[in-house]
Amino acid sequence: MIQKITALFCFYCLVGFATLQAQPIPKTTFGINGGLILTGSAGATRIEGGRNTLSGTVAAGSQFFFGKSYEGGGIKPDAADFTSEMKPGISAGISFNTMLGNDWEVGISVGKLFGKVKGTFNGIIYFADSTNQDYSGTMESDINGWIFEFGVKHYFDANFHPFVGAGARYSTQNMAGSIISLNGKVGPPADFTGVDEFGGYVNAGIKLPLSESFFFDAEVAGIIRNGTDYVPLSSSTTSKISFEPALRIGISYDIGQYFGTERYGEDDDEPAPKKK
Repeated sequence: MIQKITALFCFYCLVGFATLQAQPIPKTTFGINGGLILTGSAGATRIEGGRNTLSGTVAAGSQFFFGKSYEGGGIKPDAADFTSEMKPGISAGISFNTMLGNDWEVGISVGKLFGKVKGTFNGIIYFADSTNQDYSGTMESDINGWIFEFGVKHYFDANFHPFVGAGARYSTQNMAGSIISLNGKVGPPADFTGVDEFGGYVNAGIKLPLSESFFFDAEVAGIIRNGTDYVPLSSSTTSKISFEPALRIGISYDIGQYFGTERYGEDDDEPAPKKK
């Protein structure tokens, strides 16, 4: 089965290369895509409240994790920290794009994120018996949510339509089945409220014609996440930036041909081949 799929893909690529010169990008396309979000740099927290939420969770479980009562003790939040890092995750979505002239394209996309995230945290806990202990632990969670993107691409004058682009990104996040490992013990699964994030992305890729109406899309991207963390001492929030590389492929289809609009942005006539 895999060999058949590979052979079919290669066939369509050959057809695409054979018809490149006669296939500029249609004015309006609809696409489906899927991708892989790779492990990024530690940074933006993904749970609401950030390190303050983790400190409270440690305090509530002090008897389990440390064998000591927390009553009358405390957490030193200014000495605590919490960062999270995405493990390789999967994204899938749909997109709607329209050309502005011959070189620029604007588009919107909606998708879902499925993956896992690993967080590291540390701090100091003060117990009821006036003793204290430094702690450092990890939290692994299943994550899912919605991704909304608005972006712009600039295409270069080449037959396989290379492009660079940038855009804005908004995402929701649900943290389920979170497992905390601390002081040699593993706590029971817990659910946390995820934080919604505004961010952005930069990308580069190609849009390869497969036929008169179908195109193969491939890109590499850098996702810029802007998370927030709560600072109890100043009752304020602070931004924590994270960068995550991603890969995405998909298929787009010329839907403008059904709407009676200009198919290629200039007129309805079949365009002349591009100059080499």
